Amino acid sequence: MLNLSKLFSIVGVTCIVLQVNSIGDEIDFDKQIKPILDSRCAECHGSTSREGGLRFTSRDDAMVELDSGEFAIVSGDPLAGSLVSRISSRDPGE
Repeated sequence: MLNLSKLFSIVGVTCIVLQVNSIGDEIDFDKQIKPILDSRCAECHGSTSREGGLRFTSRDDAMVELDSGEFAIVSGDPLAGSLVSRISSRDPGE
């Protein structure tokens, strides 16, 4: 099981990647972010599993409407998505 600081790191990187990058170099989801998600999240949210409707196989997959009707990640507004609250919850069902 991942500890909370590792989960926040994953979410932080994911949210940054999915936002519009106006400062300079663009971040490449497939080269820079997908490998992190593959190693930490693919078991439940990879190409063969889509728990809760969430899959991290591409940027588009990460931003679809979930089974719950929510969005895990909202581009430009990391706190608007449900991902941060779910991974920081102490509820084992989340």
